[in-house]
Amino acid sequence: MSEYVPVIRDALVADQRPLVRSAQDVRELVGPDMAELAQEQMRVILLSTRLAVIDVVTVYQGTIDTCLVRQAELFRPAILQNAPSIILVHNHPSGDAKPSAEDRAMTEQAREAGAILQIGVLDHVIVARSGAVSLRELMPWSISTGPTGTQLGGGATS
Repeated sequence: MSEYVPVIRDALVADQRPLVRSAQDVRELVGPDMAELAQEQMRVILLSTRLAVIDVVTVYQGTIDTCLVRQAELFRPAILQNAPSIILVHNHPSGDAKPSAEDRAMTEQAREAGAILQIGVLDHVIVARSGAVSLRELMPWSISTGPTGTQLGGGATS
């Protein structure tokens, strides 16, 4: 069951919205909270054309080692808030941020769905106590820009 919980929208003032340009920015934005969660959780960071955070929405709460997500649930917040691009982020309660085969497959499916919807999927970041891993840096990423040309910069995994 999906639960649309705005994580930080109410705290964001239009001219003070943080910019997300790398996996490190994602980790700084949501990592401290998500790395310590006891269950997997999927959040979607909604971004403006200038990569400013519009909102961070929790779209799914999983179990200690699984978070099955329908693609429609990932994109609903972006459609409702007219966000041109998103970053997917979920945690690994095990403490190891290494992506699983399922993480990679879900990322590829999200990129394909985003292309159809004209919503750029700029990255999928996994956070854990051990650090964060950007799937954009690990996988072939032929679509690196959103529909308006927004592009996420590089950044090392941590």
